[in-house]
Amino acid sequence: MRKIIIFFLSLFLLIFLNSCEESLEVAEKNADAPKEIPEEIAATACAAHWECLDENYKSYLLENCTRTEVSKCDLGCINGTCKGAESCSTGFKCIDQDRKGYQKEDCSFINKETCEWGCLNGKCNPKPANATNQSAASAPQVPKNSYAAENSEDGEVKEDKITYILKWGEQGEIEGSGTKHNISIYNLEPEYVIVEVNDIKSDQIPEGGNFTYGNIGITLQIESILFQAYAGGKREIEYSIIS
Repeated sequence: MRKIIIFFLSLFLLIFLNSCEESLEVAEKNADAPKEIPEEIAATACAAHWECLDENYKSYLLENCTRTEVSKCDLGCINGTCKGAESCSTGFKCIDQDRKGYQKEDCSFINKETCEWGCLNGKCNPKPANATNQSAASAPQVPKNSYAAENSEDGEVKEDKITYILKWGEQGEIEGSGTKHNISIYNLEPEYVIVEVNDIKSDQIPEGGNFTYGNIGITLQIESILFQAYAGGKREIEYSIIS
């Protein structure tokens, strides 16, 4: 009887050990097998991209479908991209055949002026040599200050002058007292600029304002400030030298 009991116990132990070994092999195979992503988790995966939150803001959508890097689009957002500003070359130009003005980089005109004898290449035509008092009298009479109210928002009307473009991060040269000096933008904001000349920083100069560097005898006039806040936007100033 004792031998029978021992025999069954040995048989049970053998079966148990074989069962454990097979379970271990299955577990190892399952560990090496690729995991399937549950449908509810796969459904939440996103393709990383920029998208418009509304007409004025965009954000970056991560692969886990969370948003980050919210950016404001000053000119509006379309298809995940901030709209770019219209850009024009600056300088005096003919608004039409009878008017001239100074066109800023945003394509608006300031310092408008009526040309009695017509406008050509950004300048008022001189009085023709054969013009008579009669023809002058018959020409449309325009008040000298016809644009005074319009131009008052942009300061005094500027005469034709040489202007220079200085971009953020670049260094230029200006001449004063017979010597060349380094010039760069120290700080640029939409409302003002701080200009550095030979390591001497100006005050905050608004558009239309000026600053005098007394030690080198130079007065810097800021004609315009271009500050496009979106990534890759232009940031530069246009300036002239007041003698």
